[in-house]
Amino acid sequence: MPRKSAGRYPVPNRARRPLAGLALLIVALGASTACGSPEAEDPPAPYASIPELTDGVLDVIVFPMVDEPFVAPNLEAGVLPMRGGVDRFMGIDVDVMAAFAEHLGVEVSFLRLASPGFGDLIPALIDGQGDMIASALTITEERDQIIDFSNPYFTVSTVIVTRKDSDIAQISDLNGKIGVGARGGLPVALLASHDVDVELIEAEFQTGAYADVSDGKADFAIMESASARSGLAARPGLKIAFAFPERDVYGFAAREGSGLIAMVNEFLESFGADQGVERIITHHLGPEPLDP
Repeated sequence: MPRKSAGRYPVPNRARRPLAGLALLIVALGASTACGSPEAEDPPAPYASIPELTDGVLDVIVFPMVDEPFVAPNLEAGVLPMRGGVDRFMGIDVDVMAAFAEHLGVEVSFLRLASPGFGDLIPALIDGQGDMIASALTITEERDQIIDFSNPYFTVSTVIVTRKDSDIAQISDLNGKIGVGARGGLPVALLASHDVDVELIEAEFQTGAYADVSDGKADFAIMESASARSGLAARPGLKIAFAFPERDVYGFAAREGSGLIAMVNEFLESFGADQGVERIITHHLGPEPLDP
């Protein structure tokens, strides 16, 4: 059954002026103007210096996948549009970005790409199709050369998923096997770095990877641990065989030089201090450790 959105989370308090106070302020301003004093100006909005937000909307590029805990389509709402809000998309990244947008005082809009590939996220950002990427994006040195990342907000490992009757238990057991992984994802690149002799099938979505393993078309699937734990909850015939020793971290991304990175880092620090990020993660993944 599709997960329900975590909904609204408390964000750092922003100054709010009551209507009664506003009326008094208008009277006071009128009096000071009559005396020749300059009128007081309203303080600029928090996002006033950020060109991407001049329209009052934070446009977030995502790659939604069924059973993905970070960005998934809300299947109960019908066919997923190319662009939508928190009523059409759900997950950890969706909830964090919604809270960030509320903190800034802007709307949030999530944009999915027409091309079904995780590797298309960064080119779309550079091309100006959105303001940020929030889609379980791993921070790497290579990516950091062309885009700017926020501080890390989640640590993840890469795991091997097999049928429960499989004898695969370590990296060397993958030799001579057929594997499947999502196109454009880093887990596939990690597998290549371990010098194992495998035949690898690329799947557009992780649901296809699970199906290939369950149906015997592949011996294993390679994916990130958070996604695996979420997906295996509905697939009792599969298991996590083992995890690779490497650890990666996720971050939010913006174009180089964007002021959004400093603002999201400030937000993550204050929101994290209030355990806001932790509550969102626990809502979607539960309190148990991720690694097998």
